Amino acid sequence: MKALITPLCLLILWAAFAGAHAFFVEHFLYWEVIWLDLVMHTWGGALLVASWYYIKSTESFSRLFRRAWFHPVLGLIVLMVGWEVFKYYIGSITSDAYVLDTALDLAFGSLGGLISFWFIRSRTIR
Repeated sequence: MKALITPLCLLILWAAFAGAHAFFVEHFLYWEVIWLDLVMHTWGGALLVASWYYIKSTESFSRLFRRAWFHPVLGLIVLMVGWEVFKYYIGSITSDAYVLDTALDLAFGSLGGLISFWFIRSRTIR
């Protein structure tokens, strides 16, 4: 499978993602502009799936990628749930809004991942 996304493109997108997150935290924008969190979860989900496809295209872990259960959407879900558990344990979320916030984060992260999945699949598998 030919790589649809170059490593430089992924590096720039991840750096922009990390920079935006740091900026939003530093200036308390996640708390001022509530929907920014949803944008970041959508963007993160899309980047995770795009990164999965890039790593698969390098054939570095070809044995692992041949496993039927090793799917980008499953990996996305595992990483998203892990992130939400991490946020809970570091005290990043207040308990009164935890269920709604987590549900929205997972929904929008999944949306970003699925958009990335469909986009990349439509251009790589013929």
